[in-house]
Amino acid sequence: MKQITVMLKTALRSFPAIVIPIVFVCIVGQLADYELRSFSFKAGGVAFASVSTRLNPADFKYLGAFRLPGGEVKPQTFAYGGSAMTYHPAGDPSGSGDGFPGSLFIMGHNRQPYGELPNGNQVAKVTIPRPVQSANVAALNQAAFLQGFIDVAAGRFSTLDEIPRTGMQYLNTPATGPKIHLAWGQHFQEEAANVASHAWFSPTLSTPGFTGTWWIGSQSLYSVNGYMMDIPTAWADSHAG
Repeated sequence: MKQITVMLKTALRSFPAIVIPIVFVCIVGQLADYELRSFSFKAGGVAFASVSTRLNPADFKYLGAFRLPGGEVKPQTFAYGGSAMTYHPAGDPSGSGDGFPGSLFIMGHNRQPYGELPNGNQVAKVTIPRPVQSANVAALNQAAFLQGFIDVAAGRFSTLDEIPRTGMQYLNTPATGPKIHLAWGQHFQEEAANVASHAWFSPTLSTPGFTGTWWIGSQSLYSVNGYMMDIPTAWADSHAG
């Protein structure tokens, strides 16, 4: 049996008399007895075969939600934020021992174009409290800041600030050491060549050591921004070349 943890963000909603804080939902599922599916096809006279696993809704169990810290003053707020986050497994070594170790790096309020908010999408690091199942927001546990908001991408991606599409992924590899990899695009963007869209920075936000920016070959900007994830080396060697 394997365990998977998925964090899903909900949207901030404002009403005339109340503001519901943005929260993050924690889903944990025991993944067992995957249904194996095999298929084959032929292309260019060459036969291919594959065996894959299927992940079903029943493999997930909803555990609850928790609130994020901070206020409502932009850009250092999670309101209209959360567009990118990544899990740091060793990021809360003195945690409360509540069964939810590690921490989250999360982006705050998005940048806004035309000079309205050029220093948005700042990054902060928070704890992961025990999620609570409740319809009452006030009953949810609240995360705490481990590192406050820092504008790690200050002055960069300045042409990609209209509804940013961002992704972050923490990786600790022998080649680079611990880094947070960053992808940055926007909702609509020109398919121009050589538009820088990627970088990385240190998990120590006060000294981020921002490195980049880069573009990825001739790939469409829409295909390399918005999400990032770790692909196992064995799978990549077999399927991605």
